Amino acid sequence: MHHLLVRVFIFFLSFGSYIHAGMLDKYADTDYLPEIENRINHLIEKIDQSPGEPWLLFLDIDETMISNLQWLSSERNFKVSLEEFDKYVIQERGEAISSVLRLYHIALSRGYPVIVATGRIPQQRPMTLAVLKKAGYEKIDKVFFKPEDKPVEQFKSKVRCEFADRGFAVINVGDQLSDMLGGCATISLKLPNPFYKTGYMFSEI
Repeated sequence: MHHLLVRVFIFFLSFGSYIHAGMLDKYADTDYLPEIENRINHLIEKIDQSPGEPWLLFLDIDETMISNLQWLSSERNFKVSLEEFDKYVIQERGEAISSVLRLYHIALSRGYPVIVATGRIPQQRPMTLAVLKKAGYEKIDKVFFKPEDKPVEQFKSKVRCEFADRGFAVINVGDQLSDMLGGCATISLKLPNPFYKTGYMFSEI
């Protein structure tokens, strides 16, 4: 039987005033990364309260490990289709989100396994692994890519549950609601992403 969600640690930030006023650029410049850092700091504090847990760090890629903000803002004006994103992935672009990279290094230093599950498809594996390495994520135990015939929330929850069933206490971090669905995490942290939501052809929120 799959493990139930034991503790949920999810933050939501209201983006309405930015979205409706067309102020994504202002939000991105002033609040976005500091808010991520704040949430990561709280997460680390939560993990430190249970040092004996068999922790496993379970990460999403886009807008979690890697920021595509420069491309989204300067080249796409925050409007992007799945086809445009696929072209972007081929270019091996994106920068590490520094607070998530710090969480990753803390996990490595403590011996936590690091598992990545992404909505990117298997054909994008070489360029995805390359951009992760360039961003500083050089040691990952396994990266899972979404089968094209399976919804992302089903795919990610299945992978999480496999590790939870093996006895790991899963620390689940992602930027989409689909990253949070399906349980099998001891702690789940949703990072802010007011720029797009997956499952709707990268539609605007």
